[in-house]
Formats: sequence, C-alpha cells, structure tokens
Amino acid sequence: MRTKRNSKDTVFSHCFSIPENQLSLFKEIFPESDITIDDIENVTLENIFTTQEINDLGFIVKDKILFLAEAQSTWSVNIVFRCLMYYLEMSKRQSDKNNWNVYSTKKVPALQPEFVVIYTGSLDVPDKVSYKDIFYPDAKVSEYKLLDFDVRIIHDPSNRNLISSQYILFSKIFDQQRKIYGYSKKTIEETLKICKNECILESLIRDHESEVLESMSLFLNQERATQLMLQEEKEKAQELGWKEGIEKGIEKGIEQGIEQGIEQGIEQGMAKGLVQGKLSQQEMSIRNYAKRAKKYNIALEDCFNDILEDYPDFDEEHIKNILTETYK
Repeated sequence: MRTKRNSKDTVFSHCFSIPENQLSLFKEIFPESDITIDDIENVTLENIFTTQEINDLGFIVKDKILFLAEAQSTWSVNIVFRCLMYYLEMSKRQSDKNNWNVYSTKKVPALQPEFVVIYTGSLDVPDKVSYKDIFYPDAKVSEYKLLDFDVRIIHDPSNRNLISSQYILFSKIFDQQRKIYGYSKKTIEETLKICKNECILESLIRDHESEVLESMSLFLNQERATQLMLQEEKEKAQELGWKEGIEKGIEKGIEQGIEQGIEQGIEQGMAKGLVQGKLSQQEMSIRNYAKRAKKYNIALEDCFNDILEDYPDFDEEHIKNILTETYK
C-alpha cells in the first residue's frame, strides 16, 4: 500500500510553516487585511485523514478566522468534502483546547472557515467550487436549509510575486525534471538549480535547503517504490486477463463454429475467438489494474493515464466507463 509520509514534511509544509509565507498567502485572499504575523496561530493538522503526503496547512487569524489550505496535483471534487472534515476536526480540537461548553446555552466562539486549495496539476479547474453545487446541485436553497461553503482554487502561476504562484511553479518544474531524469538525484539537483536561477521560492531554498532536499528525496524514493509495486500488480493483472480472455475467446469461437456445423466454421470460430480473447484479455487487465489502483488510493486521472499509455489502441471511452464503474 502507499507508504505514509508522516516521517517528513513535504516542501509545501516547509514553505508554509514560515510565518511570513502564511501571512503572504492570507493577504493573497484578503489584500485589504491589516493583520500581522503576530495575529497568526499555526494549527496545522498532521496527516489525520490521509496516508498521502502532509499537504495541509491550518492557522487561526485573530482568534476568529480558521484558514485551511492544502496543495493538490490531482484534481478531485472530494477536496470540498475533505475541507469540511478538516474544519470539523479542527473545531473539535479548538473546543477541547479552550474548554468550550457546547452543551451550554451560551454561544461558543466558533471560527469562521476559509478554505483554499493550491492546485499544481494540468487540468482546467474553476477558481471556486461550492459544497452545495458539488453534492446536491439540483436542490433549491429556497426549499431547503442547505449546508454550503466555497473553496477557493489557486491555480494560476503567472504572478511570481505571489507565494502560491511560486509554489505552483516549483511543483511544475519538479514534475518536468522527474519526467526527464526519473527517480534520481539529478531530478532534485536540476529542480533546485532552475528555481534558484529563476528566483522561485528563493528564501526557502536558501535558508532551508537541507530540509527541502530531504523532503524531495523521500518523496522520490516512495514514489519509485509505489511505481514498482504498481508495475508488479499490472503484470499480474495482464497475466490473469490474458489467460481468462483467451480461454473465453476460444470457447466462444468454438461455440460459434460448431453452430455453423462445418470444420471451416470451427476453424474460423477459433480464429475469431483468439481475437475476441485478446480484447477480453485487455479489458480484464484494465479492470484488474483499476481495482488495484483504487485499492492503493491512486487517483482516477493518474490511473487513466497509466492505462492509456499501456493500451493506446483500446477505446478511450470504454476505459473511462470501466474506471467510472470501478471508482464509484
């Protein structure tokens, strides 16, 4: 299964554990705000809801606003639901910490939530998503009292003066170098070299280079281990799918040939069955791989790209239907 990365922070958490960067991110959303570093209390959750990297940031501003952010390279509308989970968990912790009596008639000082996702992937995503629009889009507010909130999506890296843009650029450069150099030390070296030359996350790399190197090395090692594991699973799925597919294809072909009642029909049926068997083998391999990918929390988008790379001639819509059925 995916290795938990709670032994080390990621570059994201290194970057946004710095108070100045927390303040900068907050002022991206609220540029007119007059808050200072002294108004911010870091309350980041540490890997509670996921076995993936610690990409979550939380801080309280002036004891009123609970600012929650996470970085994602793979898009999923379930980000909205996770934000709700983070808020409820953090509210509970604040209640326990401050001894709020939730059974009292006196109103507790509940925190105002602000949710932000920094998206580093390649898909076109909206600037904002709503809980209501995602989970019950057909319901009318006038008819029901609905739980609703917005999640801001930061995905534009064009303004290099913004700390979020610099982090997005860093992530994209890292991904580009990984495609060139694979899971090697060269990937890390080239990423940092480019970022230094282009003044991307300059102070973070300068002041915390050893921590950044350690985080990137750990990430690459674990990604490599995951890829090797998935490759093994994929080979097993292909072997199983080939065997079952050929058997079913030949069986179907012989049956069709026998129905024709002639030797030529049997021969043609077997030949057709082999072709059908190959197609059945591919579909079974895809289905088996999809099941394992879901089991290991591989994002649907990544699973689709992997399958498309291995089976370029297989119908894309059929692959999407298989994945939709498997991941539902």
